[in-house]
Amino acid sequence: MHNNLKHENMKNTPIDRKLIDQTIKEFAIEDFSKATIREVKAIAAKAEAVSGVEFIKMEMGVPGLPPSAVGVKAEIEALQNGIASLYPDINGLPALKQEASRFIKAFIGVDLSPEGCVPVTGSMQGTFASFLTCCQCSEERDTILFIDPGFPVQKQQLIVMGKKFETFDVYEYRGDKLRDKLGKLSKKREYCCHYLFQS
Repeated sequence: MHNNLKHENMKNTPIDRKLIDQTIKEFAIEDFSKATIREVKAIAAKAEAVSGVEFIKMEMGVPGLPPSAVGVKAEIEALQNGIASLYPDINGLPALKQEASRFIKAFIGVDLSPEGCVPVTGSMQGTFASFLTCCQCSEERDTILFIDPGFPVQKQQLIVMGKKFETFDVYEYRGDKLRDKLGKLSKKREYCCHYLFQS
């Protein structure tokens, strides 16, 4: 009975499990849970090409959704106004910073000055700058706490910087359990900040 159920489940998967297992084997990945984003992307691309089944791309923050019409219109207007010939203001556009502040207030109820909304070219640059800053605020607090799952390359950034980090998987800590876990960890004096990746 159990074998039949297992067989049925395998038949109902969008892509043949054997194809995925074989592709992972070809990439010499022993533990797929520790594969890099690029490895996951390459495996998905090969499986997609062989199977003809399209993957929804979430591994690099590019889900394949159409862009907002408001954003497209604003980009066209900016190009028509000559933005392509200029370096962006290092302090960021005041209007964009103001809207970022409003967005944070509307969605998570936190008051953050527009001055504190810092423009970056992507999350990797943003977190690198954040790590540099928070790791220098206190000599006693020298460890970053990650709540996984997150963006593996950010841990690599800390390794490059020679900084310490700890991590735990949020899977086992939902609701009150997460609050209790963070409450206990926040009492440890070595953490210079808590970092949560928006996955």
